[in-house]
Amino acid sequence: CKWGANHRTLEFTVWFLSDGRLQPVYEGLYAWHPARKKLIFLYTDTKGDLTEGEAVMNGDRLEQDFHITGTDGISRPYRSTIIRRGQDAYDWNVQSQKDGAWSPMFSLQYKRSRD
Repeated sequence: CKWGANHRTLEFTVWFLSDGRLQPVYEGLYAWHPARKKLIFLYTDTKGDLTEGEAVMNGDRLEQDFHITGTDGISRPYRSTIIRRGQDAYDWNVQSQKDGAWSPMFSLQYKRSRD
């Protein structure tokens, strides 16, 4: 990630390795929302879905509540927890909401490769 030109946003691109090639999947930004007193984020993916949410630090955990609005116009709630496991790795899990209850979707460990 990198600072935006005005140094008020953190811009990011998430790349996935697919068929031996790196491909950008998500592009977005984090910014401080002065009225909410929270970090907010916004990003798009290669399918055209739009994700909007808020992020808060809770000890060593980055907790994010967000909605993904699909190209069908339907917005769905999610939440995720990210725990840093060193300079270049972190654990990540995502939950979706069904019938008012949160249920795990997936968990994984990201490890950044510096080439």
